[in-house]
Amino acid sequence: MARVKFEMDSRDLEGLNVIRNLMRLFPEMRGDLLGHIGSEGRQELKRSHLSGQDLNVNNDTDKRGRRTINFSVDKRATRATITSYPVNLFEKGYTLHGRKMPARNIITGKFKTTIASKLQSYIIDWENTKLDSILKQAEQ
Repeated sequence: MARVKFEMDSRDLEGLNVIRNLMRLFPEMRGDLLGHIGSEGRQELKRSHLSGQDLNVNNDTDKRGRRTINFSVDKRATRATITSYPVNLFEKGYTLHGRKMPARNIITGKFKTTIASKLQSYIIDWENTKLDSILKQAEQ
């Protein structure tokens, strides 16, 4: 969780209005940040695990036009979820010709640690590209 501190003079009413505008923009900022992390995570899953390393997923969409790797942000912008139905088929293991095949643990193991290690760089990237425009919007 991040903490934001402001110091201002008690007679500075313009600064108070900027803080009020920022408070109104926080939910939008949170959703935008989670969307950025979800998008980057989706690309990382494709690049690191599904381009022949753990599974070979050649196309971004299947025959019906559905994305094979997708991300979503929940209603309250508290969580980004990355899903991939080709990975779901192999995640917990499967049965082939009566034999139990081992689990691949791509999402719950390898990908989880990859995203945890790159999360700070995704946040810094979002700050560099989007935060200035949001702060300018709050100053208006």
